[in-house]
Amino acid sequence: MLDYAQLSAGQFRKFFSKFDAKLSVQEILDIMKFKAYELGVKLVINFESFNYDNQIEQNNNNEYFVRFDKQRLQQVLLNLVSNAIKFTPFGG
Repeated sequence: MLDYAQLSAGQFRKFFSKFDAKLSVQEILDIMKFKAYELGVKLVINFESFNYDNQIEQNNNNEYFVRFDKQRLQQVLLNLVSNAIKFTPFGG
């Protein structure tokens, strides 16, 4: 809600940087894995076929670099994964 208020007031700041999106996703899954385990939900990540209009740089080390606001991306991912865990039936 605070971000929405900042956005509406024109005070929302973005801090773009280049970072490994795969690592960011893995960090979120690591944070949420215990909650998923408690609720009998299996967390799976697959980056093998992930490429959006060549906006993602993949290197030989299997890293996926993007230029984005890392904090905002992690905030969105945490919310999505949290909701996915919450609304997935046990064993899903």
